[in-house]
Amino acid sequence: MPPQISVIMPAYNAAPFISASIDSVLKQKYSDFELIVVNDGSTDNTKEIVGKIKDERLKYIEKSNGGLPSARNAGLIEARGKYIAYLDSDDFFLEDHLGSLWTFMRDNNLAFAYAKGLMANGQGERTGSMGEVFDKEKLEYCCYFISDMVMHRRDCLERVGRWDEGPELRYCHEDWDFFLRMADLYPPRYLDKETIISIRRGTGQLSRAFSNGAFFSGIEYVVEKRMKKWSREKKEQNGIIAPFPGYYLCLFQNNYLMANWLSKQGIIDNQEIMKSYFLPFYGKMAIMDKNNMESWLVLALINYLNGNKDEVGKIGTEAVKHNLKMPLKNEENVKVVFKAAVKAVIETLGKSGDTETIEKYREISREVEDG
Repeated sequence: MPPQISVIMPAYNAAPFISASIDSVLKQKYSDFELIVVNDGSTDNTKEIVGKIKDERLKYIEKSNGGLPSARNAGLIEARGKYIAYLDSDDFFLEDHLGSLWTFMRDNNLAFAYAKGLMANGQGERTGSMGEVFDKEKLEYCCYFISDMVMHRRDCLERVGRWDEGPELRYCHEDWDFFLRMADLYPPRYLDKETIISIRRGTGQLSRAFSNGAFFSGIEYVVEKRMKKWSREKKEQNGIIAPFPGYYLCLFQNNYLMANWLSKQGIIDNQEIMKSYFLPFYGKMAIMDKNNMESWLVLALINYLNGNKDEVGKIGTEAVKHNLKMPLKNEENVKVVFKAAVKAVIETLGKSGDTETIEKYREISREVEDG
């Protein structure tokens, strides 16, 4: 008889950690599962380490190196369980992870769910936690849970499809893309209970992602997929494609905070991110959603922060011709970003004496405050 749950563990050069990760699965209180370890072309002794572990629930397969989405898909092909769970080869399940999520899903007739996660550093010291009640709008601009935390029914894949193996998602953001597609059809429920430990072992993975341009190109890839989806479904209102008021402000805010953090870590210079990623990416978004004032405003702010003051006035003049959907999402600092963009435009237009456009921006600012 097939197991209730298939746990998929992709592994690439995981020798230092994989034994403990596998052990955390095999010691689950809930025992009706199979663990599928997918060796994604490792060049270390991952194979030998896994081979020493004797448990009939453990299944080992090998493939050429293709990245996380490819490895997870290889595991899905072999999976026999009604439910699917995932665990990275350097993270850990707490002993009641599978049982807690399985019971939660069964009792509530759920197709997709996620539990709370504990974050720790490489020394095993707690650094925080992940997890909050599901918010689809937030997921559109910020991936706030990870694959270790989720469980879904296997039959969901018939409609959703498997993990996207595009080269843009080989190193990161593959989970964000997958969760968005899952949530489109099967909105998840949140189990407010810590059941996994996610280990952050320095900034090596982020450095590798930036060395090949994968981090922000992955964000661009996911966002463009979403934009094309919304456009195809003709959900736009008044010619606007973005899914909710404040979308671009939220997306930029999240990207900007990440850029500042990366700059402080010495991974990449903040101004380089502005020039090489933010300007072309948000320029493309403004063209794709050209009737949305908000997309142009964010582009104006980015040009201002990047020192392209001559462009700010031109973009600001174009922006005011279009619609601004309101009220803006009530997210922390969203209005702060909006005010910063409007201030940048007014400051630039003030030098040209365009009092008419400036007054329009002041009226819009008052509407946003009242909204």
